[in-house]
Amino acid sequence: MTNEDNTSQGELDLPDLAQPRSRRRKTRLGATPIAQSLPVARVIVEKVPPHLDQEFDYLVPASMDATAVPGVRVSVPFGRQTLDGYLVERVEKSEHEGKLAFLRRVIGRSVVPPTLIDLAHDVAEYYAGSVSDVLRLAVPPRHARSELDEIPVQPVAPAHWGSATWDQYRAGPALLRRVQHGEAVRAVWTAPMGVADSDSSTVWPLWATALCELAGAALAGGRRVLMIVPDARDATYLAQALHHHGAKPWQPPAHAPVDSPSRDQAPTFTILTHDIGPGARYQRFQAASQGQVDVVVGTRAAAFVPVPQLGLMVVWHDGDGSHQELHAPYPHVRQVLALRSVREDAAFVVGGVGRSLVAQGWVDSGWAAEIVADRDVVRASSPRVQHLGDVELAAEPVGAGRLPSLVWREIAKESARGPVLVQVPRRGFVSGFVCASCGQLARCTACHGPLGVMGKQRDVQCRWCGGLVGGWQCRHCASLTWRAVGVGSDRTAEELGRAFPGVVVRVSGLASAEGVLSEVPDGPSIVVATPGAEPVVRGGYAVVVVLDAQVWAGFEGGDGPVEVFDRWAGAVALGRSTVRGGRAFIVGEGPGVATAALVRCDGGWLARREYEDRREVGLPPSVRMVAVTGDAVVVGAMVERIVKDSEAHVLGPVDVPGDFVDVPAALRESLSRVVRCLVRVPVGQGRDLARRVKAAKRVASARRELSVVQVVLDPAQLL
Repeated sequence: MTNEDNTSQGELDLPDLAQPRSRRRKTRLGATPIAQSLPVARVIVEKVPPHLDQEFDYLVPASMDATAVPGVRVSVPFGRQTLDGYLVERVEKSEHEGKLAFLRRVIGRSVVPPTLIDLAHDVAEYYAGSVSDVLRLAVPPRHARSELDEIPVQPVAPAHWGSATWDQYRAGPALLRRVQHGEAVRAVWTAPMGVADSDSSTVWPLWATALCELAGAALAGGRRVLMIVPDARDATYLAQALHHHGAKPWQPPAHAPVDSPSRDQAPTFTILTHDIGPGARYQRFQAASQGQVDVVVGTRAAAFVPVPQLGLMVVWHDGDGSHQELHAPYPHVRQVLALRSVREDAAFVVGGVGRSLVAQGWVDSGWAAEIVADRDVVRASSPRVQHLGDVELAAEPVGAGRLPSLVWREIAKESARGPVLVQVPRRGFVSGFVCASCGQLARCTACHGPLGVMGKQRDVQCRWCGGLVGGWQCRHCASLTWRAVGVGSDRTAEELGRAFPGVVVRVSGLASAEGVLSEVPDGPSIVVATPGAEPVVRGGYAVVVVLDAQVWAGFEGGDGPVEVFDRWAGAVALGRSTVRGGRAFIVGEGPGVATAALVRCDGGWLARREYEDRREVGLPPSVRMVAVTGDAVVVGAMVERIVKDSEAHVLGPVDVPGDFVDVPAALRESLSRVVRCLVRVPVGQGRDLARRVKAAKRVASARRELSVVQVVLDPAQLL
């Protein structure tokens, strides 16, 4: 590999110029004994600019010969800095014609096997990023006190966890057989609604039971499992289901490395999420990498864990925004696992109550098979969903409020027997006010910021300056009265408490007093939750209410109606089945196609419809797209390099405000013109687009222009 001059000071040998202390440096370097075998180490150096994204060669001192092994962290001189990196391999001879610097330090034990290096290259190529950036996302920071001794890869403990859930699917039994036989099958699975029926003291959604059965098939075939979920709560659900099926949590060895377990021991699992702490995360990463764990359950970063003998990978609810990485090169878990499935020849299953547009594209292209249940099975296992829109609400008596009389009666009846779930789109109390006469937004008289209720004190105050509001008058029509819009979860809970006195009302959400609840008792109560924060209850909710559906009418998120369906279905999926009397209500006029799909309990139908619409107009994910945002001059030059001699289609440039999400920090306070350009190509030309983008980034990096431009392949807000 090529290499810049990596002396301890990073200086260049320039002819005809005096080189002070040159003799002294040569003497010092020459006196350092070099490893006799494979003396050259190739290193991926962290924190280098994109135009230097390559492997660099260093000499291995004889003192580090035994510890400088492939995959280990090392410290190296780079120019006038000392940087960390990963030793990729050792070779006999360098291709660099200049002199080489020595490794300065070996840090800990090997943590990056060749499979992870290969995956980092794949992800960097797909997203036009740097390999070092990918490894930074993949490998947790070292925690010396938690470091494990290296032991041989352990044999996989077999499991036979049944197939009852998958027997309801047309291709379910075939999927389990192929996974057990070690085939690299790829599937998009529409999961069942409902809550698992078990005698355990804990409760979890039915999808977690299904994933345990699928994992059992892989373990029975002697291969390990990696399952990625959106958050720690979903990871806990899976851990509870795995424990119920007989798996045991992995525990670090107390003293010396353990001997290889016998094949009749129970499978082990571990959880890798950010909230477990840096020490536990690093230790579990090592254990999973060494084959001490049979099933790895984790969130976004765990998608890179180099699990040996990997036979099955699963991403649950791939449309959840938590699966999108927020740091360069912005990979998505779904795509990382897709790349892994090809390279490591492992089965890959995308699951959810709904279906993302990317997953639908895979089904349409034939890259993945569709796993769905028959319609009669879906109808029997789901609650009966009823929509109460503008027509029904207009027939309600004056002053009926946000709850139609039918919904009010159902809540009153069922909340006396057990929990009822009410999903609302917003958290807090009141997010805004409008004039009661003209409908204009009510604003602060001091700074013109929007008004709202910030807490339980119920004082109306400015959401910008925090000033209390008194003597307000509309500046448009001079009216003295306002009305609340955007009622949140806390205010909804307060209203329900007054409407149903004597019934316990709980609030689940990030901003609520109790936080996000995982489970609630099955006694009489009303649970108010924001999307994604709905707790499970044993036996399921008798009634689920999706309130204020009209708030989502103009939703312009990533997948639009598909994402709205996912949020609603997350609540409805926790209700009782129709055969057990479960009911669900959508109150308000939300997106029509999302409403229709929820009434049908058919996310696949919605995804097919939306994907076809996007294909007709050339929108992602039916095409690959790159967004280039920043200084107008730099953006123009980069886009010109990207599209040169290609059939790429350019959209823009368009001016964007300084607070736009993709505007580089260096431009947020700048007076420069900030623009955004989109470049799109057919999916089949996506790899060529990525190569062009990476080449353009290297040029911009060499010219020190990357600080004023942001480049994102497959931008999430367009997917």
